[in-house]
Amino acid sequence: MGEMKRRDFLKLLGAGAASASILGAIPLLHGEFRYVRKRTKDMYAGMVAYDRSVRSTCAGNCTQACGWNACVNGNMITGLIQASDYDVYDPVAKNAYNPRGCMRGASYVRYIHGPGRIRHPYKRVGKRGEGKFKRVSWDEAMSGIAKQMGDIIEKDGADSLVFFSPIPAYNYVSAGAGYRLANLLGASGPLSFYDWYCDLPPGDPITWGTQTEESEEWDWTNAEQLILWGSNVAETRIAAAHFVTESKYRGTNLVYIGTDFTATARIADEFISVTPGTDAALANAVISHIIKKELYDKEYVKLFTDMPFLVRMDNGKFLRENDIIQDGSPFKLYIMDENTGNPQIAPGCCGDERESLDLQKFGIEPALEGEWSVELKDGKKVKVKTVFSLLKERMKDKTPEWAEKITGVSAKAMCNLAENIAAKKTTIIGGGGVNHWYNNDVNNRTMILMLALTGNVGKNGTGFHQYTGQYKVWLKGLGKYGRILKTRPENGTLFVWTHYIMNLWKLGKDFNEIVEDVESGFLKELPGGHADGMNAPVSFDLKDHEGYKNYLLLKSLAKGWMPVYPKPPKRPKAMFIWRGNFLNQAKGGSQVKKWFDDPEKLELVTVIDFRMNSTAVFADYVLPTAGWYEKFDVTTTPMHPYLQAQNEVIKPVNDTKTDFTIFKDLARAVNNEAEKRGGLKWFDAKYEKNRDYTKIYREFIDADGNENPYFKSVCREGCLETAEMAVHFTLKHSPVLYPDPDGYMKYKDQMAPELRMIIENMLFKGDTDGYIKGLTDLIKKHPVPFPSAQTMKRPLNPWRENIEQKIPFPAGGKMHYQKKNKNGYEINELFISRYLGVVPNGGKTLTGRQQFYIDHSTFLTLGEEFPMYKEPETDLLPNGKPAPLKLNTPHERWGTHSTFRDMDLLLRLQRYSAFVAVNSADAAKRGIKDGDTVRVYNIYGECKTMAKVAPSVKPGEVWIQNGAEMINFFKGWYNAVTPVRPKPTQSVIYPEEENPPFYHLKYGWNLWGVTGNECDTSVEIEKE
Repeated sequence: MGEMKRRDFLKLLGAGAASASILGAIPLLHGEFRYVRKRTKDMYAGMVAYDRSVRSTCAGNCTQACGWNACVNGNMITGLIQASDYDVYDPVAKNAYNPRGCMRGASYVRYIHGPGRIRHPYKRVGKRGEGKFKRVSWDEAMSGIAKQMGDIIEKDGADSLVFFSPIPAYNYVSAGAGYRLANLLGASGPLSFYDWYCDLPPGDPITWGTQTEESEEWDWTNAEQLILWGSNVAETRIAAAHFVTESKYRGTNLVYIGTDFTATARIADEFISVTPGTDAALANAVISHIIKKELYDKEYVKLFTDMPFLVRMDNGKFLRENDIIQDGSPFKLYIMDENTGNPQIAPGCCGDERESLDLQKFGIEPALEGEWSVELKDGKKVKVKTVFSLLKERMKDKTPEWAEKITGVSAKAMCNLAENIAAKKTTIIGGGGVNHWYNNDVNNRTMILMLALTGNVGKNGTGFHQYTGQYKVWLKGLGKYGRILKTRPENGTLFVWTHYIMNLWKLGKDFNEIVEDVESGFLKELPGGHADGMNAPVSFDLKDHEGYKNYLLLKSLAKGWMPVYPKPPKRPKAMFIWRGNFLNQAKGGSQVKKWFDDPEKLELVTVIDFRMNSTAVFADYVLPTAGWYEKFDVTTTPMHPYLQAQNEVIKPVNDTKTDFTIFKDLARAVNNEAEKRGGLKWFDAKYEKNRDYTKIYREFIDADGNENPYFKSVCREGCLETAEMAVHFTLKHSPVLYPDPDGYMKYKDQMAPELRMIIENMLFKGDTDGYIKGLTDLIKKHPVPFPSAQTMKRPLNPWRENIEQKIPFPAGGKMHYQKKNKNGYEINELFISRYLGVVPNGGKTLTGRQQFYIDHSTFLTLGEEFPMYKEPETDLLPNGKPAPLKLNTPHERWGTHSTFRDMDLLLRLQRYSAFVAVNSADAAKRGIKDGDTVRVYNIYGECKTMAKVAPSVKPGEVWIQNGAEMINFFKGWYNAVTPVRPKPTQSVIYPEEENPPFYHLKYGWNLWGVTGNECDTSVEIEKE
């Protein structure tokens, strides 16, 4: 055999002839193979070679905030390696959080250097949504946007400009810079996101008076029973999933409650498959069994819940002091004292000054059950019962046998679950699977009630925890930098409902006038609601179920209980969207898309992003922003108590800029445009302020040094001119970064030496700026646990302080506002994480306890004073018949909302497109086979995509993964079939009497507001 030339050898390989038998027969080829192997090795080595490694943090809003070391060659990231450095500054948790990461975060490099990256500014030249853009310079883009903004301000006012960016906690300055510009303009927004996305569990504020409180994930290992309820941790919280399996290894009983068989169900000890939307029925049955078998913790229930409080039988309201005493307080409530046989004001309730739940101090022994007759101030006698007595009556027929018919879960399984909750330290990890429903507040409240009855709240290894997104703003300095509360923060759900769905601006009236027309019977229909136009009923008549709910929503808007801007008859004229994908994620998508389609409605749409997402396709200007590893910022998450830096690993690629720089440049452009016009001003009636836009740039950068004077000696133009200055300012005004001096002396061994040094040598000596500078330098190297968190027991668990110290819920009343001055700096008496999410002006629930009976008029009218199961909502088909299938939109392993949905590397692991998963039996009935193109539809709209036939999907349900982009579908997208379905019980203030000392419920941006929902959507599918 003659010598084979290299060219011939490569031909042989290309022809597929290099089989094992041929290779074995040609030993002379070994040299050629060594050559090929060397070339291959050199090629791949060159691709991954790097000259330095920089620590940064993933910012995908999957909640996990994982640290990565970026490997850098020149100005290119060649790879990412899990940082595994959470132990460096944390001698307490040590290696508990090492390592963190998943394939989504690891693939992000593809966004930075891959083909999907937006590298230059673009201006639309075709129709909206047509995808035709031309490249423009930054100056052209900024001046063009500023000119249109100036036109809108002159014609319609600055409040017609609307700003939206979700989840500031995954990079504070990037979000805060836009919020700051919105404030200086007087624009509307920022729109809320946590409630709009329906990730906010409204049962939390209803029960506890706070946004969301959760343990750090490390505490899961302290549970004796873990219930993952609608939370597919194994796929959606990959970095945290090891705590679940570690708990199982330690003997923890692992229960998964959901509809479909998932990766988490596979590892559970018990999988409880519940009929979609019936979770509250299951929880009611568990509660019923706990009460019937007297499995509740009587002493815990009497001290820490509202169960002993007295309720009037004539009107369903709590018995209040002003019922019995002339000029009494409506905020002082009664319990029955068994020692005296008389009603007593409950210590620690909203109107009571005694900030203690330790009833022994006051010689009170509350009765948990009973019925009495009480004389009112007018001499009338009324019957009163305890909340527990009423609950017992309501739950009497909510038996496991009753729930079995509704949920499809066996009565035996529910009894077993109830007995295990009572016997074991139980943690519930709740997910979007139980939250993305119209009656989500009922779902949350029933689950919390299960735990509270058995004493499973406020102790390590217990509690109800909802980890859906990086919603918690640990760094309260963001409010000061972004000026969020000094602008027009509003509820995202009602903004969309008011303007894009109901088109209330068409009525030409304000909210009060609209409500008057409804109450007079003049207005019976709103100019929107369904895809077919003016067919949304509105009525003052309680018998008209849908119409009355719309009336209650309008009433809350008219009273200012929930804010929406611009106020009708004005409407939005422009939207600025960054760090989010508003249109793609918008419930009521078919109606919302009409606004983005039409330049007559939305005159200006500006999108700032690193990729061309679905919203960007409908933009007038697309501005390319820096990615996660191309800017300096800070990040936090509710899953663990670490402050982390997002370091600038490489310079922004090509023509991209950081969000901070873009908004600074836009402020300058508006300033220049105002000067070109010879001055541009707008009188802001809300703040009674004449806004002068020739000064907006100086205000944005703090040119006078009034806000951030630390940098006066080094700044070029202003003291907030760089992202690092903004970080310093934000950190400085964030209480969670200041250790409790008393706790420090007790727990200082929990501090790393590097952290102790800057605390003792700078902070405790009065050099606050030096301390913040030192803290910033530390986080650039490794994550730092919040100093406040290190001055108490770890792992953190909410309500532990309330139980141990017997103080009112949520934040000890006045203790939340009281200050103490130690070592030269002032801190809150109670300032640790538990209390950061308190609703505005809040410090106590109405009862001062975990509250399960809500005597608000809206709750009483709708029969929701107790959390009781209600049937899921049903949507119609175009023919008027009920749609038979429930649409679920779960989060899953291949994407985080819409991020990564267009990632080519991850699409290879799926089907290269979105798909609708359908049960085998449901598919067979409709003649659908795996891989078929199907149409998903209802009265609102339709989408077309591929079918995935899967026996793991619950019969009667289909699902499409949350966040799939429009390009992932053949037509439409998953939100084309969802409505906007606001719930009136989430649009209230409470107490509703005037001037309470604290608000249990009051609108707070992402703290309390109306949630959007999509899982109640009903559809039909058919083969195309």
